[in-house]
Amino acid sequence: SELAKIRSLLFYEESKRHRLNKIKSKKYRKIRKKKSDREKAKEQDLLAETDPTKLLQAEEKDAVKRMEERMSLQHRNTSKWA
Repeated sequence: SELAKIRSLLFYEESKRHRLNKIKSKKYRKIRKKKSDREKAKEQDLLAETDPTKLLQAEEKDAVKRMEERMSLQHRNTSKWA
């Protein structure tokens, strides 16, 4: 019975995640992004207080990730116009 309970919980969480990922409205995505930005800022503040070296490493990692994202095909101009 515990296995069935765990399975049902996992299924519920998966369906909920799937439903949230299918939302395509700009407003929802903006709200979700702001929420994640606030959480990231809290983490950075906590790291700044506890371990500044880890904060610098995290910032460098984020910068590299941002550069890779900018260089990827996703951000290239592939439109048929102009």
